[in-house]
Amino acid sequence: MEPKWIDVQVNGRIGIPFNSPELTEAEVLKLTEHLRDEGTAGFVASITTTCAPETAVRNIRTIVAARKRYAECEKRILGLHFEGPFISTVKGYVGAHDPARVCDPDIALLERYQDAAEGLVRLVTIAAEAKGAEAFTRQATAMGVTVSIGHSTAWEPEVIGRLAEAGAKSFTHLGNALPALLPRHDNVIWTGLAEDRMMVQFIPDGFHLRKEILRVYTRAVPLERLVAVSDCSFPGGLPPGEYNLHGDRFFLEPNGFLRSAAGTLHGSSCTMAQAMRNLADPYIGFTERELQAVGHDNPLRLIGLA
Repeated sequence: MEPKWIDVQVNGRIGIPFNSPELTEAEVLKLTEHLRDEGTAGFVASITTTCAPETAVRNIRTIVAARKRYAECEKRILGLHFEGPFISTVKGYVGAHDPARVCDPDIALLERYQDAAEGLVRLVTIAAEAKGAEAFTRQATAMGVTVSIGHSTAWEPEVIGRLAEAGAKSFTHLGNALPALLPRHDNVIWTGLAEDRMMVQFIPDGFHLRKEILRVYTRAVPLERLVAVSDCSFPGGLPPGEYNLHGDRFFLEPNGFLRSAAGTLHGSSCTMAQAMRNLADPYIGFTERELQAVGHDNPLRLIGLA
């Protein structure tokens, strides 16, 4: 069957992380073919740029080179997504990122990465409260890069609204990269669901958002604002067990739950095809038309390729 889904957040899979300092062109091809065979027609490669800029540039160039070398990579890899380093350092909000590598939004750094990517950067996640976030959003938007709010402590409608006015288009995996406990009213989940100018990226793997939360999301947010993503990480597609990356330990449970040694979520083991099956479950009840919207049309529109 021809693959049909578009995934705008792929961190890695089958043991291949896009932020590995040893990433090779052959690995990029292997991962691309694997995703294709699992139903992903096109994807955005997410690089966790809370790392040394030299590593980010190296991996950007590796992905660009793979697109030039292999027709399959050119066809399937639609762009790059930078998650970090322009995010919050606060525990819970920073997620699995290294707080020591976090910095304020820096358009010069984005331009450096875009130059290395030869214009392939499609998406960047930033914290709405970061110093210079509004100016950065305007400049990035002018460059053709979609700005998304994530790993952010900001929840105030005024703060979110100013970024929307500056050109921000979405929330990155809304409902995640947050502390376990939040104020019942003053939190970004409500602001994100209510902000009509922004799209909502969400992870329907059953772990990042439980099925009853997915049901609320899909009923509270108009269809045209919803973007399903896998957020798949490098242990996905491998047997259950313990895995290591840069000295950090991760555990893939038999039920598909992917966690860090501390027990927190660390990406998912899900594919877009599985995410779509979860949304088609009678409890959520998405039709083929709705699946097409959140799993294909809206992701392309978010990154400017509709």
